Amino acid sequence: MSQHGIREQRLLHRYQQGEREFVGADLSQAYLVGAQLQGISLEGADLQGCQLQTCDLGGAFLGQTNLQQAQLTEAVLRRAQLWQADLQGANLAGAILSGANLSEAILREADLRQMKGVGAFFNGADLTRADLTEAHLWRAKLLEVQLHQAQLQQVNLSGAYLMGAILHETHLSGANLQGVDLSGAQLRSVTLEGTRLAGANFSGAILWRCALSQADLAGAFYNDDTEFIEVGDPVQLGMVNVDQIGRS
Repeated sequence: MSQHGIREQRLLHRYQQGEREFVGADLSQAYLVGAQLQGISLEGADLQGCQLQTCDLGGAFLGQTNLQQAQLTEAVLRRAQLWQADLQGANLAGAILSGANLSEAILREADLRQMKGVGAFFNGADLTRADLTEAHLWRAKLLEVQLHQAQLQQVNLSGAYLMGAILHETHLSGANLQGVDLSGAQLRSVTLEGTRLAGANFSGAILWRCALSQADLAGAFYNDDTEFIEVGDPVQLGMVNVDQIGRS
């Protein structure tokens, strides 16, 4: 017997009949595990605490949706629109978010472990105390993102864009940040032990009391506007001042 309640059954029936617009729907605490809802529009809907594990929401429109505490483990959200969505405390472990738009989304204390977000957009998102351990974010866009006390151990951010990002007490031990753009970013008390940062761009960034033990900074570059405060000599760390090269 189906575990779906009346609300869920009505939604699924209407969806199967070809309807896609469910803007502002109240589906709080709904049970939709494994549902196939590609391309559905739930903008502004209430999905707080919703059970959406392994659900296929590829290409869905979920902008400004309330997804607080929602369960989205291993859900498919490829190219989904989640701009300004509230995902505080949501569980997205193992979810597929490649190409998704989470710009200005609230992801405070969200579980994003082993999430796949290749080329995803997190511009202006709040990831305070979120757990992104072992997440895959190759070439993702995280401009001006908030990563205060976030867990990013062994994350893959190679080629990602973090211009103007705020990293305070962020943990990036063992992460891959090769070729990442951190220009204008603020890194304060960030743990970068054993992190791969070859070719990273620190132009105009602030590095304050960051732990860089065994970090690979070979070929990482900075400019005259970069501030190093209690992190050691950047040249001895293998970094290159591009402004000085221009003067030589």
